[in-house]
Amino acid sequence: MPILRQYLLAVVLGAGFAAGAWAQAAPADKDPLRAVLQESKDKNRGVTVHVKGAAINLIVVQVDDTWLVGKSNASGRIVVRVDRIDAAVASF
Repeated sequence: MPILRQYLLAVVLGAGFAAGAWAQAAPADKDPLRAVLQESKDKNRGVTVHVKGAAINLIVVQVDDTWLVGKSNASGRIVVRVDRIDAAVASF
């Protein structure tokens, strides 16, 4: 019986450590949309943002919890609410 207890203890501890590692996943794993937007900002490269059927090409200047601020040659400054973004396609 002690071997079974040791085995169960090892399984429970292993599952606990795995759950802890999963909870501490990188922010990119938790929110891939923000990861793409942040990468566009860091690399100063273009991204296409899809909002309610419209495709907007821009370079991210700033992104926070509520707003995405971008720039483009055609429109200058572009401001989009982050919660309205349906998809983002990286061009890099």
